[in-house]
Parts: sequence; structure tokens; C-alpha cells
Amino acid sequence: MAKGEQIEKPLAWIRATAYNIIREQSRELRRFSQFDESMIESHVNCSPTVSEEIEEELFKRVKLAFEKLEPEEKEILILKEVKDFSWNEIKLRLVLQGKEVTNEATLRKRKERALKRLRSIYHSLEPQNV
Repeated sequence: MAKGEQIEKPLAWIRATAYNIIREQSRELRRFSQFDESMIESHVNCSPTVSEEIEEELFKRVKLAFEKLEPEEKEILILKEVKDFSWNEIKLRLVLQGKEVTNEATLRKRKERALKRLRSIYHSLEPQNV
């Protein structure tokens, strides 16, 4: 330790330190893995008109991926991400529609799964590099 303190339980200290290092590295990887290197290169090396074409293509791909989601997944994403409803408002709306919602944590997990599925569908629609 930098302070010159004696470590009473070295094994516990090593575990906690390793956990913190792994957590920080995981956060960094998640932050940077959201960017597709090929997309970054194409935006850097292209003219504005090509950039607009790429953006339009990406938008079409997102729209197509969104259309492939289940209706409830779409609704949760629209209510939360587009309309910025609170989880309580979303829960009340779904209950009024006769859908079973146990609690807000369930809705958060459904949104997380819907986003994961949307990303998966989106990436499956990418043209394959040959």
C-alpha cells in the first residue's frame, strides 16, 4: 500500500482490489465496444453526402430491427425512451391495458431484454464483410 499501512487480511484485500480493477476494465470495455470500428473509419474518411447516406442506411436498419420486436417490447421502449414516462406511469398504462406487471423492476428487466434483442437484430442486419 502506498500509505505504508499494514494489511491485516491480505487475501480479502487482494480479492477486493482485483474485483475493483476488473470492474473498472469492464466499464471501459463496455464504453468502447459500443462503437463499431468500421463505422468510425467510414465517418472519418467520407464526404458529407456519403455520411448522410450512411446515416440513412443506419436509420433504416434500426427501423427494420425495431419492427421485428414483439409489440410489448416496442411499447415499453417507446414509453420509456421516446416519451420518457416514469416506470410507475408505464406500469399503470400496461395494467390498464390488462397486461400483467408485478413491479417496476420487472419492467426495467423487460426493457433491458428488449434493448438487447434490438441490438442483436440490428447487428444481424449488418452487411457481411467479405
